[in-house]
Amino acid sequence: MRKIVSIILIVVGICICITPFVGRLYVKYEQDKMYAKYLEQLEKQNEQMDSAFNDQTQDAKEEPKGFDLSKVKGVIGLVEIPKIDCVQVLIEGSDGYSLLYGVGHVIGTAFPGEAGNVAIAGHRNGTFGTYFSRIDELQKGDEINCEYKGQSYVYKVTETFIVEPTDVSVLEGNRNQHILTLISCHPRGKMTHRIIVRAKLEQ
Repeated sequence: MRKIVSIILIVVGICICITPFVGRLYVKYEQDKMYAKYLEQLEKQNEQMDSAFNDQTQDAKEEPKGFDLSKVKGVIGLVEIPKIDCVQVLIEGSDGYSLLYGVGHVIGTAFPGEAGNVAIAGHRNGTFGTYFSRIDELQKGDEINCEYKGQSYVYKVTETFIVEPTDVSVLEGNRNQHILTLISCHPRGKMTHRIIVRAKLEQ
């Protein structure tokens, strides 16, 4: 009986140890799959645009039909932060599903490259992913690269600060600004505050 119990405990211990590793592999697989779908949609959009431009009978003022990636429920781009070895798919929405598989674009805020405030939220302590785990290491001048609709935009960090979870003023912006706001929990592993990294688009 003791031998059986020992074997069970060993098996349980092994399962506990490998669960995070297997989970990370699964999340990485899902991220790659969603990003591949995003690239496929982007390629289809480009093909339709090329076809429209080659069609001499089309009204020059008519916009070619294609996918509006800003409305796709899924991956809309990519976020890369070299300083902290962060490469995450950018998903439309900051709900639980979005933040499980990547970082989420806060609906209602500007999109990368647009005027206004681009707000992106991400976990710091995801069980199966790193996400924004090292966001507190970012300093003024560090680069944040955002890919959206096939275009790459470079933002440079201007400031980092801490706010209360109820402070939604960090989402505000105006048409005279081209800023990016990264949002995550602070301190790591807790949800008592929010760490904010503000960056400005390089023209």
